[in-house]
Amino acid sequence: MNKKYIFVVLAATILTMGFQGPQVPIQTNTETFDSITGAEYTVSFDEKTKILQLTVENPTERTLNTTYSFDVDGWEYSRDSLSLQPGATHYREYNITDGIHVEQNNHSVHLLTAGGSAQFDFSGEYSTLSSGGVPTPKITNITIDTGTARGNESTVVYVTVKNPSENVYVSHVVAHTQETSATSSMANPLPGTSETVKLELLEPVGSDVRGEIRLFMGKPNETEGALAQVEFSGSAASETEYARETYEPFSLDGPNGGYSYSSGAESGSVPAGVQWIVAGGLGLVLIGSVLWWRR
Repeated sequence: MNKKYIFVVLAATILTMGFQGPQVPIQTNTETFDSITGAEYTVSFDEKTKILQLTVENPTERTLNTTYSFDVDGWEYSRDSLSLQPGATHYREYNITDGIHVEQNNHSVHLLTAGGSAQFDFSGEYSTLSSGGVPTPKITNITIDTGTARGNESTVVYVTVKNPSENVYVSHVVAHTQETSATSSMANPLPGTSETVKLELLEPVGSDVRGEIRLFMGKPNETEGALAQVEFSGSAASETEYARETYEPFSLDGPNGGYSYSSGAESGSVPAGVQWIVAGGLGLVLIGSVLWWRR
């Protein structure tokens, strides 16, 4: 085969594949310190990957015991106790993304042991409705039932809220139905747990119920802090059906608590449209919003 031909083929292959230079190492912030027992700590944090790297070494000729813990955005993320033989090394990696508090813009990772500590600060804005991988509270189940409210037999809806993060959130659960205006409760599941709250509804016991559940932190008339909106329908005698919707801010002021169904819906079916009524600080401002429901 002609050498010139081989050279042309090789050159074309290289140009097609592209030239890759040496990989640039990930830039991390690193701090080192000794514990009170003599263990040597090296802690690194990469803001881009949100990975915390921890190395603990025993440089002595005796067994060392040491305990460390660290928090993310003020809430304890992990705690561990080690017993290191002479010359032993302990290494761990933590992706702390699930510990970031989604409502904060300034964040911190603080690792502490007896005798030393390391802290890394970074910034990052996250939206509760589009959190970019940062876990936030979410509705995992809705069930209509017959229960007791204020000592009386009533129609109720149970809403399960899960906190998949490693941080603490306090959220509000609000239900609107055809007969009920903004019945609410607070949901405060601890990290990695779920909490089920009960909301009283004003529909007669045993009747069909149609409505919406909103989950949010902060103010109801803003999307900042909003977490979820779910439409639901069913009764105590049937399975509750629900589907997620685009979040719509609302107000607790105005007629019917700021919410009313449009007229003309047939019995036993999901309403064809919903109209939101929001009251302003100096007067009522009507904001029409048609939300198409599944039949």
